[in-house]
Amino acid sequence: ADMNNIMFSYITSSDDVCTTFSDYTSMVAEALRELGLDASDNSRNDILIGERKVSGNAYYHLPGRSIVHGTMLYDYDPVLMANTLRPSKTKLASHGVQSARSRVTTVKEHLPELSINEFLTHILKSVPKGGNTLTLSPEDIKAIEEIEATYYLPGWLEGKNPKGSVHYSERLEGIGEIGVDLTLSKGIIDSIVLTGDFLENTDSEDCLSRLLKGVAYTRRDVNEALQQCNLPSIIPGLSAEQFINLIFD
Repeated sequence: ADMNNIMFSYITSSDDVCTTFSDYTSMVAEALRELGLDASDNSRNDILIGERKVSGNAYYHLPGRSIVHGTMLYDYDPVLMANTLRPSKTKLASHGVQSARSRVTTVKEHLPELSINEFLTHILKSVPKGGNTLTLSPEDIKAIEEIEATYYLPGWLEGKNPKGSVHYSERLEGIGEIGVDLTLSKGIIDSIVLTGDFLENTDSEDCLSRLLKGVAYTRRDVNEALQQCNLPSIIPGLSAEQFINLIFD
């Protein structure tokens, strides 16, 4: 990560992705407003200063725990960002811009006199309010480094799933961009991989894989399989009909 990009992880026992995101982004936006910035959290998972993005966030859920992991652009290298980020043309078009660079801003751009350490001190006091400081012990750090080492193994870096034999992608209003890669064998779904910036209350890829693996790749059979789950409870706002239209139209 860019050294001028601060990262936050917000851990909670909530199981509701929408509420968790809203609670977190509203706290961060308020902390920015306390510094005099025109901050809002009026996007699904972004925090804005004015109309430009200063923070993006993702969500992950485990039984009994949810985590929002977010960035905060105190400052950044625009050339590095432009060469690193590759948002789809569909996503950029939905924001009415032609590049990722034109859509972002930084804290330093608006508060050049505020150092990164001063900014971080303010955030730690404000998000969440009244929180306690936890200092990691040497044993904690060693355990974290052991976990970290697994992410440098070739199997992890190469990815767990190959590209599917058929690919569909669409940006759905109020849901986000969803990409679906299906691997088919003699008309039967063998594997499914999901990508995109949609929100999920649980591991949607795992749920859909269990439902659709071994199912014939037809509208009727996929529809029958999807009736066994409440898809909007997995990916908020996404109906079975929308998913079916995505992979067949």
